[in-house]
Formats: sequence, C-alpha cells, structure tokens
Amino acid sequence: METVGERIRKRRKELGLSQGELALRVGYAGQSSIGEIETGTSQSPGRLVDIARALEVRPDWLHSGEGPVEPEPAQFAFKSASQELNNHDNLLQESDLLALWCRRHGFNPQQMLVVVVHGDAMHPTLHSGDMIMADTSQRVPGPEGGLFLLRIAGELVPKRIQRSARGDLILVHDNPSYRDEHLPPQDVARVEFMGRICWFGRRL
Repeated sequence: METVGERIRKRRKELGLSQGELALRVGYAGQSSIGEIETGTSQSPGRLVDIARALEVRPDWLHSGEGPVEPEPAQFAFKSASQELNNHDNLLQESDLLALWCRRHGFNPQQMLVVVVHGDAMHPTLHSGDMIMADTSQRVPGPEGGLFLLRIAGELVPKRIQRSARGDLILVHDNPSYRDEHLPPQDVARVEFMGRICWFGRRL
C-alpha cells in the first residue's frame, strides 16, 4: 500500500521539483524535512495542507490516497498563485472598489497584482485565504526591506524582506513556528520580486 511519503515523492517528481524546492514552498528550513517525510522517518507531516497546496493536490488524497487528486479550480475573479502571470495589466478591471482604492491612495490599478494567500507562514499578519495586492512598479526592496510578493520555484508567496550586514537576503516569516530563510547573494537569483504588498483583505 502506497504511503503518504511515497505519494509526496511521486507527485514532487511529476512536477519536476527537488526536495529543496518543495521544502522552500512549504516553509521548511531545508530539504531534509521533505526527505524524512518521503522515506517515512517522519510518520506524520505537520504541514500536510501546505504540502498538498505546494504539490497542487487535495489534502484528503495526499493523506489517504483516495478520491480526486486535483484540487477544485479557485472560484474568484482575480488571479491566484497557481495561475500564469501574463496579461495581468488589466487585473483590476473586474473590481471597481479596489481600483477606486488604488486611485485614492496614489497607486496605478494597471500595475496591481492580486493573489490569494495560502498557508500560515505569515500569520498573524496574513491569514490563509486573505487577498493581497502588490504594486508591481515597486520590485526592488530598499535597505529597510518590507513586505513583498515573491515568486519562488514558480509559486507566488508573501514574505517579509530583510538584508543582513553581509548582504544576504533574509525571508522572514511572521509565524514564529517557521524558521527564517537566509539566501546568500549567489542564491538570490532564484527569487523574483513581483511587487511590494500594499493592501490585504479578508472576510469578517
């Protein structure tokens, strides 16, 4: 009988991801955590929902191997993190309210990218299911850092950015249960800055 770890390894390879890339998507400090789950050393992965999201499968299937594999398509007007980022210049055309907010606060609606947050790495600042809006005209973080939308291994993720004294890029998680990620200059190229996050919204 196929185990959770075997399903994770099989799906990871289908997507062409290394253990390190999957670990980065999920928020683990290193690839060893994924290796332990795949080999069964770690019997109960604590972030099964995050792993399922990163592998683009349903958590129930990943846990049991039963039922549909693919998640249902997102039912919202804006682009989600799983969609391609082409033609997003008209992203806000279906939301007069957000476009009005942008104009009132000096942002260009044509330069905004709206995505949905998945996972709890930025909790309590951002919750899973929140909508966030990033200004794509602000892609270069200054010395003060800030909250940015990044594309890492093909996935859009919000991260708080800091710089160390020696120039390393630090991806900070607001959730203390996640370790911050230090990227030396030679590894920064694998991170694409999509824009500075300027707005978020959630249902009350």
